[in-house]
Order: sequence, then C-alpha cells, then structure tokens
Amino acid sequence: WFSTAEAAEAAGFTLANTHPKAAPAEESPAAMTGGDAAAAVAAAEVVAEAAPAQTPTPSGPRDDLSKIKGTDPDIVSRLHERGLSTYARIAALTDDEVHELEQALGVPGRIGKYNWRYQATQLAQE
Repeated sequence: WFSTAEAAEAAGFTLANTHPKAAPAEESPAAMTGGDAAAAVAAAEVVAEAAPAQTPTPSGPRDDLSKIKGTDPDIVSRLHERGLSTYARIAALTDDEVHELEQALGVPGRIGKYNWRYQATQLAQE
C-alpha cells in the first residue's frame, strides 16, 4: 500500500502544492499509456480528496450570526469559514444544505431545532 503522499508524488504532485510538477517531455500526459495515465488520474483524485474543500469567506459586510439562538462563537467562526456570513444566506439554505451543514458542524438537528432559517429571516428584517 502506498500512502497518499507517495501516490501523489508518483503522479508528480506534492501535498504542499497540488499543482503537477513539470513532466519531462517523454512522460507528458499525452504520451502516457493505459496504466501510466490511469495511475496519474488515480493519484490526482487521491490528492483532490485529501484537500478539504472550503468556500472562501466573503469580504463584504457580515451580520452578527451570534444573535441566532443555537449558535456559539465556534459555530459562528465555522459558518464564516464556509462563506456563511449574512442572515440572508442562512435564511436561503435549502433542506439539503441544512443537512450537510449540520453534519459538517457536528450538530445534527440543531439548525432545524432552533429554526435558524426563520430566525435569520426575522433578523434580516430588523
């Protein structure tokens, strides 16, 4: 078994920099055959899975999400990291997004229990 780092390195990637290394002319992706190309693709997928996907934090104004009951400073910070920084964005969450967010934050059921979307709608109108 190869570690993620070994598989990535074999495909010309490093975990610190996920851009491929310049391949020598004789080993360019176009010149790769069956197994070599498949290995490169598999290694690239491993690297992509290892890097956490994050939504950039918006640079615009932020609402005070701590006014939403059921949040705490840690949750507010993690919401900001996920690009959720306004009441309008919280209010617009779909059911699927609510479920995914609850799982990601490790608070299953909390958004529904405290009805964050309704609270955010009310706070946005103040």
